[in-house]
Amino acid sequence: MLVSIVVLLLAVMLVGGAVAASRAPAVTFALFAGVTWGFIGYAVSIDHGRRGVPADVATWASCALLVGGVLGLVVAPARGSRRSLRRAAGIVLAVAPVAVAVLLLLLRDACPLYVTRGSGFCYYDFDVLGGWTTGVAALFVVDLIVIATVLLLSARQVAEP
Repeated sequence: MLVSIVVLLLAVMLVGGAVAASRAPAVTFALFAGVTWGFIGYAVSIDHGRRGVPADVATWASCALLVGGVLGLVVAPARGSRRSLRRAAGIVLAVAPVAVAVLLLLLRDACPLYVTRGSGFCYYDFDVLGGWTTGVAALFVVDLIVIATVLLLSARQVAEP
């Protein structure tokens, strides 16, 4: 189940990056940076065992998403209309609460709380407010806010005729 969640998130990021490429290349840059550094975070984190890998990957991907978004705004100016970019940012923010709730429920289903023995990637080192799943969901909120902000800043870059 955890693999399915990761594949779904990867697909959404890659499709979102492809869709945004023509109008908001900074978003594409940010999403592809998040995917790339998520894989790098996995490679680095798995060397220390399976404990904490999902949280580490989410942290690497979120940091890269932020840095990629900022760099994308500098090197890849937006080409869409202000209105469509603002609308896209609004849609991201409107969908965010539902997306975060669904992610958290899927993670809790894939990795039930209080499972420690033979749990692989789902191991909870400690249980404070839901263990690592709450942290991953919080980072996902930050990611969605970053994407919406990059879209809004891209809208400001567009020169209206």
